[in-house]
Amino acid sequence: MTSKEKKRAPKFLKLDFGELSPETREILNVCQRYIKGQNRALEYVVDALEVFKAGMRNPEKPISVMAFLGPSGVGKTRVSEVLAKCLFGNFNAFTKVRCAEYNHGHEASRLTGAPPGFIGHVKNSPEDPWAEQKYLPFSQFNLDRFDLLQKLRTGELINILSVNNTSDQINLAKLKTEMEKKLEESNKRAAYDAEAKKSAEILKKAILKIEKVARNHNEYYQWLVECTKNNQVESLPIETLLDIHKTCSELMKFNSIILFDEIEKAHPDFRKHLLEIMDRGVLGVGSGVTSFRNSFIFMTSNVGSDEIAALLGMKKANLGFYPATEAPRDSALLDKEIFKVANAAAEKEFKPEFLGRIDKIVVFRPLSRETMSEIFDLELDLFNERNLTQGILGIIVRFTEAAKNFILDGAMKYNSYGARMIEKRLDRILKVGLARLVNQKKGLIVNGDVLWVDRDGEELIFKKEIFEKDQLAGGDSPVIIKL
Repeated sequence: MTSKEKKRAPKFLKLDFGELSPETREILNVCQRYIKGQNRALEYVVDALEVFKAGMRNPEKPISVMAFLGPSGVGKTRVSEVLAKCLFGNFNAFTKVRCAEYNHGHEASRLTGAPPGFIGHVKNSPEDPWAEQKYLPFSQFNLDRFDLLQKLRTGELINILSVNNTSDQINLAKLKTEMEKKLEESNKRAAYDAEAKKSAEILKKAILKIEKVARNHNEYYQWLVECTKNNQVESLPIETLLDIHKTCSELMKFNSIILFDEIEKAHPDFRKHLLEIMDRGVLGVGSGVTSFRNSFIFMTSNVGSDEIAALLGMKKANLGFYPATEAPRDSALLDKEIFKVANAAAEKEFKPEFLGRIDKIVVFRPLSRETMSEIFDLELDLFNERNLTQGILGIIVRFTEAAKNFILDGAMKYNSYGARMIEKRLDRILKVGLARLVNQKKGLIVNGDVLWVDRDGEELIFKKEIFEKDQLAGGDSPVIIKL
């Protein structure tokens, strides 16, 4: 290469494609707050979200189709809940299909609508023109309604409805002007022309009707604005939501999350519907077609749990987590081995044409003792947060290390539930225990109290921090009394 050619050679700037966009990073942070010990799995989910937000995915298919494999209670379903919270403002803002309820061939029609003459058949009628959209689980409205409500809450749809209302008012005003010109002409001829007189009467009624329609449209829009401002979106009649959906879906697309829980329990005929969704992004529902092209499709399965347990040297009973003494290192090599055995198990359960249409198979690992401890802290924080923000009971609950370990040890005895057992045990101990103390009406606990849960032998007890008057003045530590 000559010196002249060297001068012409382009310079290269190294680009960092490993950094997430700020919005996606925020979603990942929220996911990591609520889902512990599954960072690698969460990264795959936010990668799909990143591609979607960049507009680089296939518009003829769902946003992403993912299969979550792994033991029960390790966070597979929680992904849908947390993503729904991030996108639509509510942990329950997604469509959940319990596949165990569709283990017979004929039951698949419950999602799409049974044929005429069969139980479960739904058909629109003059009395209920929205029947299919209201009652079929996979109608377009039922998929879109969570995003619809969120966009109403944020005011995004109000802007669209405002433009639509303005357009309607302009069109009605033009129509009224044309009618008034015709009325003026008819009135001029009415004195000597009976037909013109009759026409004038008809035009007067038509003008009054146009004025009424314009007034009703404007009042309807103003009512929706007030409902949005006063946080009354959730209480809107379903017919109103259906009408808004029909109007706005012509101008924009709504996103959705669909979770097929325990997909291995569904009948093969049910999976045929899934093949259609994954392949073309649409499904025939009732007398129409529902689009899944703006949907995240997640499927959970416990397939491969036994194989993962064997790989990690765990007992078959310890499917949801492994003891600290057996906890393996969080290595890339081990993740590859876990994926390999889980994927092999999936290939035995599902046909190649089914697996081939899944964008990503994500394997969730069993939980370590350390991760379970983090989940315990999270559940306790959420309990205190609900108490304080919802005005249920203005107190703070804390656990001693002994009490915390007592809960964790107990959860390990029922490890097939995974982390769910921590939530169940906390729920029973705190809700039942506090409810009994409150219902005694002896003033044992009041707003502002700090309660401790401690271990006493083989049971847990509540203790309360109290400050004597002289302690408050001197800043001493509180006295702890047993309740």
